[in-house]
Amino acid sequence: SAEFSGNVSGSGPYYAFYPYSEDCSIVDGSLRFSLPQEQNASSGTFGQGASPSVATLGDLSVPAQFKNICGLLEVNLCGSNLKLSRVEIIDPSGAPLWGDCTLALDGKQGSDEQSMTITGGSNRITVNLDKTYSLLASTPRVIYAAVPQGSFSHGLSVRAFDGEGKAIAFLTTQSGDVKIQRSFITSTVVRE
Repeated sequence: SAEFSGNVSGSGPYYAFYPYSEDCSIVDGSLRFSLPQEQNASSGTFGQGASPSVATLGDLSVPAQFKNICGLLEVNLCGSNLKLSRVEIIDPSGAPLWGDCTLALDGKQGSDEQSMTITGGSNRITVNLDKTYSLLASTPRVIYAAVPQGSFSHGLSVRAFDGEGKAIAFLTTQSGDVKIQRSFITSTVVRE
């Protein structure tokens, strides 16, 4: 639950975006915002504000119902006694995972039919962990990242980094197709 305040002029529909961003705007019937290149997380959860959402309100007296813009990728990492402090997640198909986004405000918010384009970013995001975690071959370490719908159609790769920033492992998926859907958690296992 959250409370929004501000001055409103004209009639609806009205839009609310989470997390707050001064750079968020509405231009020509589209919401413009940025997906970050870096996300912060703890093992087993995604970072605060990492998963953007939008609400459409026709009447300001009705509570806003936010709809996720991205899906969540659940990466189950397995390795041989590796200690990691951050990971880089790569989409080998080249699909952008971060950048300047344009989201059509056409009544399809939160559905698979909603159109979003991303420019100026790349197919790599970094997830910074709140502390150094150990990877074991038998017990997966779970890391979440908010990613655009349709990402990873050709699988994914993960580079793991230790506390000094040194790349210590390059991990790949067992499956070639990881389907990301808006508002869903897609789980995959990556091994050393």
